[in-house]
Amino acid sequence: MPRAAGPAKAKGAAKATRRASGPRKGSGRRAAEALALIQATPGVTIPELAVKMGIKKTYLYTVLPDLERAGLVKKDGRGWHPASAAAATA
Repeated sequence: MPRAAGPAKAKGAAKATRRASGPRKGSGRRAAEALALIQATPGVTIPELAVKMGIKKTYLYTVLPDLERAGLVKKDGRGWHPASAAAATA
């Protein structure tokens, strides 16, 4: 018996999914940990943060700009500072 006509599907093709709405990246536990370390050690660099947190630098290169857009931290040269401290030194 022939198959019914219809759109062809590749065997094992993944269904397209959308990212669930909710908090943006950088709003989780690791972001809070990074923020606390920046507040404790103003001027800390991403490689230094990665070592202290035991994670890869690439994650922080995504998270810290999100924290900066949220107004929580500021970048000065290579180092990161709490936004309030950065405003006080500017």
